[in-house]
This record gives sequence, C-alpha cells and structure tokens, in this order.
Amino acid sequence: SGSIIQLMRRTALTLAFFTAILTSQAQQDFHYSQFFASPITYNPANSGAFEDDIRGTLNYRNQYGSVAEPYRTFGLSVDAPIKISNDAYDQNFLGVGLTVVNDNAGTIDFNQLHIAGSAAYAIDLGGTEQNPHYISLGLQIAFVQRSMNFTNSTWETQSTGTNFNQSASSGEAY
Repeated sequence: SGSIIQLMRRTALTLAFFTAILTSQAQQDFHYSQFFASPITYNPANSGAFEDDIRGTLNYRNQYGSVAEPYRTFGLSVDAPIKISNDAYDQNFLGVGLTVVNDNAGTIDFNQLHIAGSAAYAIDLGGTEQNPHYISLGLQIAFVQRSMNFTNSTWETQSTGTNFNQSASSGEAY
C-alpha cells in the first residue's frame, strides 16, 4: 500500500513536471544593442541588485533606419531592493521590479507589448563592503500581447512570380 502511494506520488510529480515544461513558452528577446542598460528585462534575478533605493531605466532603439519601416523598441523598467533584516550581519534582500517594453517591427507592424513584474531573492555569500558577493534567484511573470497588421502582408499564394498581387486572396485563415 505504501509503495503504491509512493508510485502514484512519483507519477503525479513527473506528469506535473513535464506538463510545466511542455506548456512553457520561450520569449523572443528585444533588439537592444546595449542589453546591460536594461538589467531586469533580460534577467529578473537582477531586480534590486544595486546600491541605491530605486533604479529606473528608459531605453529606445530605432534599428534599420534606412528601410521603409524600421524596428522600434521602447522600454521602461523600475526596480528596488527591499532589506529583509536590520541586523548588520544579515545582508540578504528581496528585489522587486516592473518592466514595460513595446517592440514594433516591419511593414506588417508586428507588435509585441510586454508588461512584467519581477521578484528576486539574493543571498549574501560574504565578501567585503566594497566587493560584496551574492547569489540571486529571480522570477518574472509577464503579460504579452502580440499583434500584426495583415493588410500590409504578402503571402506565397499572392505571388505572380515577379511581384505580389495584394488584391488576390491570401488563402490564410486569420
């Protein structure tokens, strides 16, 4: 009876693990050339990992300006550390943050709006006041909305061999 319960528990945990992996979605990173200027956009474990009270960043990138519709990315992020204890020896802290990024690309206006909250827990590993050492674990939960303008798109079925006839049916069900 005990071994059956252990087997059922192990099977349930295995199924939950694989369900979580299979339903996870990978993100498409934004096109920042200086990604280090937006630390919590790329790594939520960086939330609160700095020596001040609050940090805010604004980023704007206009990529491929010579084409008809360049990539445009705007980002805003704010984060802050939260001290857990007033004890001098306890330097562990929580970090919280908020990120908003709008990414717009190309003639079909492929747009991605990304609003995310992040949290991190940093554990002090020692070091000195001038050179502290931490290990941090972060989590980010996001709302992502993607859209595009189908009226400007061209599809294989609209090809005439040398150009595209946009008045022809695309054959796409959107």
